[in-house]
Amino acid sequence: MLASQFVTGLEMDVEAVSTMAAAEAVLADDAEAFFVAVVNVNLKDSNEGEIVDALNRNSIPVIAFSLHEDRELREKVISRFVLDFVQIKTRQHFEHIEKLVERIHRSYKTTILLVEPSMAFRFYISDLLRKHCFTVIEAESIDDVMLTLRENSQIKLVVADGNANGIELIESIRSHFTPQSLGIVAMSASDDPEVNVDLLKAGASDFIRKPFAMEEFFCRINQNVEILGYIEEIRNSMIRDYLTGAYNRRYLYEAGEQFYMNARRGHISMAVAMIDADHFKQINDTYGHDVGDEVLIRIASTLKKTLRASDIVARFGGEEFVCIVNCITLESVGELFERVREAIENLRIRTKQGELTVTVSVGVTYKLGRSLDEMLNAADEAMYAAKTGGRNRVVVNRP
Repeated sequence: MLASQFVTGLEMDVEAVSTMAAAEAVLADDAEAFFVAVVNVNLKDSNEGEIVDALNRNSIPVIAFSLHEDRELREKVISRFVLDFVQIKTRQHFEHIEKLVERIHRSYKTTILLVEPSMAFRFYISDLLRKHCFTVIEAESIDDVMLTLRENSQIKLVVADGNANGIELIESIRSHFTPQSLGIVAMSASDDPEVNVDLLKAGASDFIRKPFAMEEFFCRINQNVEILGYIEEIRNSMIRDYLTGAYNRRYLYEAGEQFYMNARRGHISMAVAMIDADHFKQINDTYGHDVGDEVLIRIASTLKKTLRASDIVARFGGEEFVCIVNCITLESVGELFERVREAIENLRIRTKQGELTVTVSVGVTYKLGRSLDEMLNAADEAMYAAKTGGRNRVVVNRP
């Protein structure tokens, strides 16, 4: 049942075995292939949780479960270090394990900044977080924290000691980062109930009292990471095209205006490109709309891979995409979109009727117009010139 959930629900590859001996044989073959293990601690050749030790020796995080209630065994297994121990009683417990696996997979992409003055306690918490597959960066002073946050935009959560300068630290972070973009979990050993209230009022997202139970610690960490993930999903649904994952037209105009104003101030050089898939109606008519959708997805993916992360790739409508890039010279922008055109031409898309290739016509304007709309129109005219000139080519409007 669990293997089926992981395959169908999470689209993950699964190796399912029923004994510790079989598990050890799989690990001996390729232990590095696995990012997590879900283990019944009541195996016929491992009924005291010995399988957990074997997995820990191979540095594989473990989610343990049991179909039988046994508090003594539970404590014994948790002491060996597992990510979680689940007593399965209902269908919801299976779903809980599925969510845990998904969360662990997501943790590999999650970076946490740890701020703790005690070296020993910092090492302890850092080790716990790393065992749960988080990437951990450590800092001590407020200045170190702010510099680290500015240099590492991938940080999603700050776990910080709330004593001493805790409130000052949290207020400094909140002066630059909103609760929607960065979570803060404060820790304190104070028995004063007003301390956690003050930390929350200063901007902490959550509070943990020291000393804490390991399970409570990870419940709070995971909940905060999940909340930030939900916020990001909501934001992406507002600014991303549902099919291709490229930005949508709304975001294009919002971010594009900022891009344009920076160019007007002379801070950057700006180019706008209009990219249109050639003979797209023919592709839909011949291969079907599913293949047409796959073509658009592959074009968008190629644009994002070929351009820089700071550039804007948006689906303008239908089979049209708009790219706004920061470029240096007229020659460089022509070379850039020639690479884009060539990369798309080299795509190979498998269909029931055989392999499909696709080309695009690209129009680029390098001239800073009186408005973003004017530059979009100029890029559209250049794209039309590429179409009438034979398609599968790049036309650049010269200043």
